[in-house]
Amino acid sequence: ARVAPQGPVRRVPGLLAQIREAATGAGSLINVSSTYGLVSPDQSVYDYRRQDGAEFYKPIGYSVAKSGMLNFTRWLAEYCAPFGVRVNTLVPGGVKEAGHAPAFVAEYVKRTPLGRMAQDDDYNGAIVFLASRAAAYMTGAMRVVGGGWKTRSSRSAKAAKGAQDIWLSRRRGVCAAISSKGATETPAQP
Repeated sequence: ARVAPQGPVRRVPGLLAQIREAATGAGSLINVSSTYGLVSPDQSVYDYRRQDGAEFYKPIGYSVAKSGMLNFTRWLAEYCAPFGVRVNTLVPGGVKEAGHAPAFVAEYVKRTPLGRMAQDDDYNGAIVFLASRAAAYMTGAMRVVGGGWKTRSSRSAKAAKGAQDIWLSRRRGVCAAISSKGATETPAQP
């Protein structure tokens, strides 16, 4: 799925105009992010896609868009507060879909303390809460509902290092070095 971080931002002028015009003094906006907006993707979850020598990693754009949504929420929360509108973010974990590869589901489930992916209705309670009077003093916040994915430290430095080593070896000896002057290509160190 393609994620366009600029999509919500393009809608801001119209949204803000509607909020000012409505002037109801109450309301709730709920943005949706992802656990990959809070933590970097565990690239080893996608090892099944590399079995035949294919190169794959979870694209950076997804994490950038989802983490950007968190600060977008904070920005909107401050802007909308004088109009009585609260703005919060739901941070969901992965939802099990019929098209998911069994290997992906197995790897995801191993890393989730509740031992499963979310069902379609697992987020309903959090959304009802964020929209309700029960969250009347909550704005600029995030509600994480991810089966414990974010709380787990099993995505150890060793596992992350192994995934990074595999990824770098597949980059054919070239890695991007990021500096204050931008990205440059340098030979990978043995």
